Amino acid sequence: MDAVVRFFTSKWLIGVVFIALGVLQLFLARRYFRSIKKYGNKNTSPFSLLGVYFSYFIGVVFILAALNAMFSK
Repeated sequence: MDAVVRFFTSKWLIGVVFIALGVLQLFLARRYFRSIKKYGNKNTSPFSLLGVYFSYFIGVVFILAALNAMFSK
């Protein structure tokens, strides 16, 4: 019984941590996008948009990794 509890606890703990990181990353990417949209001008780096897209991608990857860790056998 102890091994089963330890097995599920570690998987679920890793999953929860990665979901939290993914949601945080999505939130920060959205906030940065809104900041660029509101305050961006001709001096804003054209690579900022690439950073926003990559941040969204990383957030989704973290959430998918969490779901994989939580529900894989």
